Amino acid sequence: MPSVFVLGTLASKVTFGAKTPSSEGLDMDPLLDKLKSFDWPLPDQDDDSYQEIKRRIAAAGKRRRLLTYSELVQGIEFQIPSIKNGQPFRLNVGGWTGQDRHIIGQFLGKLSCESYEEYGFMANALVVDAVEGRPSKNFFGWMEYVEAIPDKSEKEVLRFWAGQVQKAHTWYRKHG
Repeated sequence: MPSVFVLGTLASKVTFGAKTPSSEGLDMDPLLDKLKSFDWPLPDQDDDSYQEIKRRIAAAGKRRRLLTYSELVQGIEFQIPSIKNGQPFRLNVGGWTGQDRHIIGQFLGKLSCESYEEYGFMANALVVDAVEGRPSKNFFGWMEYVEAIPDKSEKEVLRFWAGQVQKAHTWYRKHG
């Protein structure tokens, strides 16, 4: 199976058997098809942490805020059977490790796939690097890979990101 670097993590390419609008010949959305081709095994192993991350992003969106990656995971006790022998653990927000990035990348990747399919925006656009004040380079690399943006030029990055933030804030404000 080919792999792609996504949000600081490796996500395996898979083919889903579920019918998508494009596979049924309705309102084709090539971006949705690409997003749905990824497998996100870690959040599927820890639904409590996934739901808390989802809740925190929704709360930030409702308040028209952005969250840093550290704020997003601060205090969350993950319990993923395939990591640390299933023992509870927290991500090291003071010094992100490769494994920490892998884990948060999996959770944010799944959430954005779901939010795009259900509501038309990438929820992970509301999560930013504390220093740069915008999503990580891996986020934009993933968006380029799935062809949501044509390239990672500053103009395209800012245009895309601002649009996603606006859509997320509007949706969460109305529905959150």
